Amino acid sequence: MASVPWSDEEIDFLKDHLNSLSCAEIGERLNRSASSVSCKRRDLGLKKNRFFKSPPVIFSDEEKDFLRKNYEDMSHQEIAYLLGRSESSVLFWASRLKLKRKKNLLRYFDIPCSEQYAYILGWLFADGSLMVKPRTWMLRLTIAFEDGLYLKPYMNSIFPWKCSFLKRKTEKHQDMLCFSLNSKEVCEFMRDKWELQYKSKYMSDGLVRFLESGGDGCKRCFLRGFFEGDGYVSKSEFYTVLSASIDFDWTNLLKLIPSNIKTKLEYQNREKSRGSRLVMYGSGGSQLFAQYIYNTEFDAALPRKKNIVLAHFEKPYYRDKYGPLMHTSVETL
Repeated sequence: MASVPWSDEEIDFLKDHLNSLSCAEIGERLNRSASSVSCKRRDLGLKKNRFFKSPPVIFSDEEKDFLRKNYEDMSHQEIAYLLGRSESSVLFWASRLKLKRKKNLLRYFDIPCSEQYAYILGWLFADGSLMVKPRTWMLRLTIAFEDGLYLKPYMNSIFPWKCSFLKRKTEKHQDMLCFSLNSKEVCEFMRDKWELQYKSKYMSDGLVRFLESGGDGCKRCFLRGFFEGDGYVSKSEFYTVLSASIDFDWTNLLKLIPSNIKTKLEYQNREKSRGSRLVMYGSGGSQLFAQYIYNTEFDAALPRKKNIVLAHFEKPYYRDKYGPLMHTSVETL
């Protein structure tokens, strides 16, 4: 006996309930056999969405309009919270309505300056690298593994970076943690707005203005990140330097350091040691610089370097003359 043709209403019902009901349940509603429903599903090329195991909630027209208007700018969690719905139902209806998000990663970086963001920028400009080649776009920061573990929550507070563990090759090397981001729009932004190169060679005027727009705290936190990424403080004596390549232009970075902190530039151009460094010297140079970069409300401070600074300030001479740092507790990983 020939099968009864499917009506448009029955096909619509099958499409609407494919993910929420079994073939047997759909057949029961339509007065058809489970095998008939299964065959029709295959004929129409319909597949169950594996992400939805529970019956989806029916959205009203108003809820669908809200979803369309806000899908680009809100997360699934935010939409679900505002609608009083589950996240899975939001995902289901976004799929049904064929809503898609543009991969707008620039929104994580083209933001107002804050102490947190300035701190991460300090690390990127001290120890990061930018690769801008045809079909190759990468912003990367590779640092010692334990330093990376400490820095990871602060990095991820700006953007959810891809993290890769790099095993040391020999006993002379150490394990590393690499934070990376592959995005043409973000790399072009870093290159064009702040003139970050493969390895930073200078600070642009635009970056200085950006840090100044966030106030004194942003300048302090940028210098803190730069110091922790590529700076050094001696354990034996209170001697602090910032390091860079031999052709690094220090002009704009010096604009961020208060005039009462005396500095001098030194260059090494030996066969195995080439570089430039900014030395804090004179009466209180290192002490005043340490207080300047660490005395903010923002709490990130790499323990490996901060603890050396704290140990110096615990000595009566420095403590009595310059006072304590805001970060007064010694931390360990």
